[in-house]
Amino acid sequence: MIHPNLTVPRVVIAVLLALVPLAAPEPAEAATWVVNTTDDVEDHHGCDAAHCSLREAITAANARGPDTLNFDIPGTGIHRIRLTSRLPSISDDDTTIAGDSQPGYAGTPRIILDGRDLGGGEGLFTYYADNTVIRGLSIVGFRNAAYPNYGIGISIAGTGGQILDNYIGIEPDGTARG
Repeated sequence: MIHPNLTVPRVVIAVLLALVPLAAPEPAEAATWVVNTTDDVEDHHGCDAAHCSLREAITAANARGPDTLNFDIPGTGIHRIRLTSRLPSISDDDTTIAGDSQPGYAGTPRIILDGRDLGGGEGLFTYYADNTVIRGLSIVGFRNAAYPNYGIGISIAGTGGQILDNYIGIEPDGTARG
């Protein structure tokens, strides 16, 4: 028996809706971006095998789900990324910046993130991104314009963030560089 306040079409629609599973949004697919240059350029062609700066890799990671930023900068020795402007904030949860992925890493950073030319501001900044990991970098030269003896090389605003195996304010050779 049909309830007197419901008409047949309403009952049919209600039954059909109950039978259709609700589609849950699919999580964004994880990606790995490979930083392959020390320049601080965003060439607006995206992060690809021909050119992927740290700046471009962060921008690409922010547009997706969980991401890993690896390094494979050609050449031997230590590679210095000299920032000329503030990097984009890391705004995507579960992003890893893996300086220890640079070939030749054996416990001592081979990638230096250098803020001396920046003129103030943070180096790596997470904007309420949870579970971010920053590891295996040397982070030097960041200073605050108002307080030149103070600087912020890494700032994490989110929960579950990890800063692992980095040299902060120290070059890979042990030289203090604030």
